[in-house]
Amino acid sequence: LNDYPYSAVASNVDIIKAEAQRKADGWLNSFMAEVDAYAAEKKFEEALELLVVVPTDIISPEQQLDIKAKKDELLLAEAVDRETNKMAKIQELQREWNNGMVQARDGKYDEAIATFTSLLDTEYAVRAEEKISEMALEAAKADRRKAANLFIRFTKTTDIESKKKLLIESRKLLKDILVKYPEVEIAAKVTGNIDRVEQEMNALDPNLLIVADQVEMQEIRVDGVDQAFEATAVQPGDAVTPVIIETDMNVPQYQ
Repeated sequence: LNDYPYSAVASNVDIIKAEAQRKADGWLNSFMAEVDAYAAEKKFEEALELLVVVPTDIISPEQQLDIKAKKDELLLAEAVDRETNKMAKIQELQREWNNGMVQARDGKYDEAIATFTSLLDTEYAVRAEEKISEMALEAAKADRRKAANLFIRFTKTTDIESKKKLLIESRKLLKDILVKYPEVEIAAKVTGNIDRVEQEMNALDPNLLIVADQVEMQEIRVDGVDQAFEATAVQPGDAVTPVIIETDMNVPQYQ
């Protein structure tokens, strides 16, 4: 066209050139829309990868500048999003930490332990581990005090059945400490307390320890629950025979 501006085919060439430019612009607009769609979903890496493969020989210098500007925009947006997510994570971890501290303050030691345990794989790991040990000790001390109070009540009552019940409850609290907090530093003291309670149990009733262990086993047996749902419903007119579990406490229990 530059050499032969008045050629007979000049008008056709103009039409072809305009159509090619229109299609190229349409392709680029569609391409940039796809890039923007990735950016809207915060898929910045995918968006940047698309821009890298744009052939520079088919776009104008102005469009090349637009591509570069879009790359810079995406890189900035990616950095901002990364920092925003980092701050949000830090804030969430801080909220969890504060929640654990509130639970500890309120004496909800097991809940606090669960909260701090959830932070073990985070930046709070070292502090959380220290708090877990601290909460385990506080929880163990609290349960040991409860067990001690039950034992004191045992020493002050004269009713035999009440004495048995108090000793069983005291022993169970102490044993649970060793199960729930096995590494606690007062474990040796707790073991000594258990021995003391068991001495009194044997002195009161040689079979009391056996009964207490049987009761604990019945409480944790899953089979009992499964069997309950396997039972056949009683029909009208059926004779019902109570099943009696005999204990050394002479209290018949029905199941």
